[in-house]
Amino acid sequence: MDFLPSFLGSVFGMTQLGRRHRRRRRTRSEDDEGLLLDDSEEHDDDATTSGVTLDDTDKRVIWLNKTQPQKYCNNHISTAKYSALSFVPSFLFEQFRRYSNCFFLFIALLQQIPDVSPTGRYTTLVPLIFILSVSAIKEIVEDIKRHRADDEINHREIEALRDGQWKQVKWKELTVGDIVKVQNNTFFPADLVQLSSSEPQGISFIET
Repeated sequence: MDFLPSFLGSVFGMTQLGRRHRRRRRTRSEDDEGLLLDDSEEHDDDATTSGVTLDDTDKRVIWLNKTQPQKYCNNHISTAKYSALSFVPSFLFEQFRRYSNCFFLFIALLQQIPDVSPTGRYTTLVPLIFILSVSAIKEIVEDIKRHRADDEINHREIEALRDGQWKQVKWKELTVGDIVKVQNNTFFPADLVQLSSSEPQGISFIET
């Protein structure tokens, strides 16, 4: 039997709230339905032993398939180190954090003064530029691979419930409160809370 669980999706998840034990309670209004995660009655072992008292700031209300009243981070993944604008300053900063590069740069600057250095002006400068150029090319190639991997993950599609219908949505477009449907032997697009499963007892198995 195919495994067709439905999940409360995206960036929101139990683990992000920093508690191991949760009590879930449904809250309703005339037009909206929300899920309230309440820490007021159940605490983790650390909070119990330390005598910490939890207040209303530990509660989070998530409106299902609604615009959230609070702005959360998106589901976009970025593992790349550089952008087109930040590459040069970030690369030079990383390179000249090394004492060896700073030393050779200092020597290269001194060699530009004829009365100070008995050697040629480019004796140290040319090798330093060559080393930095090779390092820059290596960083560019590796970062391009990271950008491509990020784009491949961000543009994967998942079925999400939008306007009462299941629609194909890119992973990066998922928001807190989305309900998504994960098929058998597929990847999770984000941290999820299981709502139901096609299995008879509602059991799902996750491989990490």
